[in-house]
Amino acid sequence: MQLFREAIDECGFIDLGYSGSKFTWRKHFANGQSIWERLDRALCTNDWLQQFGATKVFHLKSSTSDHIPIWIVPNGLDPPPLSRPFRFEEMWLSDKGCGRTVEAVWRDDFNCEAEVQVIRKIEKCGKDLTQWSRQHFGSVRRKLKEKKKQLEKAELVAMHLGNNFQVRELTKEVNDLLDKENKMWRQRAKYFWLIGGDKNTKYFHSKATQRCRRNKISGIFDLNGVWVSQPNLIANSFTDYYQALFTSSNPILEEASLTSVPKLITVKMNAMLSQEFMDWEVQTALKQMAPLKAPGLDGMPPLFYQNYWSLVGCDVTKTILSYLNTATLPHPLNHTFITLIPKIKNPLSVNDFRPISLCNVLYKNFSKVLANRLKKILPNIISKYQSAFTKNRLISDNILVAFETLHCMKKHKTGKTGYMAVKLDMSKAYDRVEWAFLEEIMRKLGFEERWIKLMMVYVKSVSYSILVNGEPKGQIHPSRGIRQGDPLSPFLFLLCTEGLHSLITKAANEGSIRGFSLCRRSPRLTHLLFADDNLLFCKANKNDSLKVLEILATYESVSGQQINRSKTSLFFSKSTSEEEKREIKEAFGVPEIVHYDKYLGLPSLIGKHKRASFDYIKERIWRKLQGWEEKLLSQAGREILIKAVVQAIPTYTMSCFMLPRSLCHEIEVLIRKFWWGQRGDRRKIHWVK
Repeated sequence: MQLFREAIDECGFIDLGYSGSKFTWRKHFANGQSIWERLDRALCTNDWLQQFGATKVFHLKSSTSDHIPIWIVPNGLDPPPLSRPFRFEEMWLSDKGCGRTVEAVWRDDFNCEAEVQVIRKIEKCGKDLTQWSRQHFGSVRRKLKEKKKQLEKAELVAMHLGNNFQVRELTKEVNDLLDKENKMWRQRAKYFWLIGGDKNTKYFHSKATQRCRRNKISGIFDLNGVWVSQPNLIANSFTDYYQALFTSSNPILEEASLTSVPKLITVKMNAMLSQEFMDWEVQTALKQMAPLKAPGLDGMPPLFYQNYWSLVGCDVTKTILSYLNTATLPHPLNHTFITLIPKIKNPLSVNDFRPISLCNVLYKNFSKVLANRLKKILPNIISKYQSAFTKNRLISDNILVAFETLHCMKKHKTGKTGYMAVKLDMSKAYDRVEWAFLEEIMRKLGFEERWIKLMMVYVKSVSYSILVNGEPKGQIHPSRGIRQGDPLSPFLFLLCTEGLHSLITKAANEGSIRGFSLCRRSPRLTHLLFADDNLLFCKANKNDSLKVLEILATYESVSGQQINRSKTSLFFSKSTSEEEKREIKEAFGVPEIVHYDKYLGLPSLIGKHKRASFDYIKERIWRKLQGWEEKLLSQAGREILIKAVVQAIPTYTMSCFMLPRSLCHEIEVLIRKFWWGQRGDRRKIHWVK
């Protein structure tokens, strides 16, 4: 495999991916065993991909050969979308006509209610900018091609006549167009961390092409297991799936399930949360947004508001403060696009995509103002067992405590008492949050009714359309769930998880479950919570395991959460008997882990072969470098990629663990090959300082 990777590096090939079966070769044995491998694949150069960006690769069926046929379609199979939503372009800012168009709209009078006037102006800006772009700004690529031809002719004339004024003027115009093209492709490639180096137009174009191919949905298995490839059937499959997912199960909130939630909000905290919202809070929230993050329905990214704040700021601030101080929100402002991000390399079903909400920037501003207030009090109300999204708490805290606890359990051989750890994963955690449960949790914690009403207005007024290959489809009106992509959602999810924490703590205080103690007189650890990745610890016996199952069932029934049993696992200390293991595994219906497993992306157990636990770092770095073409970048561009991406990959792991020297050396070898540009017939010397 290593030699194969080196060959791919040498030739500069890119894997085109595939749709269909994961394997391309099989071998069946007489004893019933089989071997399945992906031996055959489609590779191409970056130049080929530039010309055939819509290429699709399909793994077909074969009943005769042990290899399956691979079908490569250079121009894809799907027609372009009928109507793509409007998107504001960063490159427009360099043209004064853009500013004049926005100013003309904003100075105009709109005969509508004051509450929706800003919304109407933003919509009109989008329409007028689209028309201005077609009539005046034009196609950058076409203009660039024409100007380059004119420059070539002007240079020939200058050679004979000696007048270079036209050459200098055309050179300036070409450079301006190149800068616009660079911004255009950078915005589509979503590589916003690359802010220095050379003009990486070709690199950005390559990344945008690969990103488009990766996110293209050519077909999926619907909810009935039938393969569909027609655009309307694909859209219907996603709409039906998410409508069902976002529909409430109408849980009955039993008093017993929430009595253990303590009242932690003080009068002073409520006073701070409920005080009148101010101008500076709106401006601060806008400045905290990344300029080119994906926009919502109106197509305007934060960059638009940040650049034209002197023109639009007064009206925008007045509108946002009106909504915040009256706890109202117009429905059109909270209509949200859902973009589908593949969770795996070759998604085949609707469940293989992660729904990310693209909210309007105006809504994000409301949400961020609320989030900025709420996060100030979170350290005082969120339990110490949760370390996500809370000031002065680090993800590494959970990782180190989990690692030491599991390591101690692994070595725990003495005594008759066995212990177990349950690694929990919640399926579609954000999407399943029941609104009634969230509201009741806030009430139990002591939030004022005015604040609760304000929060729930923004949660409940949402509606969705799903972006399928860039085209909005369907209308979904949810009755549960919070949005991934909403600045407020992580903090709301923390409040919901306090319900699980309170149930576990109550059981531990009553002695129904007994956590694991790392040494004598140390506190017993019962749980570690980080968003939807959680670890529970208790004695490995029938009583404790049944109580844990009861707690989880109660939490699932009232909160809407659902345990993902395919990603949930058990770990037992060595002092646990085989009979107890068998009974507990049958009760939970999940497997026991005996080899390395990860918690929050890092190894939770490391055996004798430490190197094997960290090989995934080298794998990730190789995949990154394999996707880059150094010939598209200057030395400065390569330096930025190495420092911004490659050297950042091991940082997370190194914050908790010391990596083996041999692994560090191999990573440096990969970086050197990319830095010096080793490529077949032009192998370069790797100079030492």
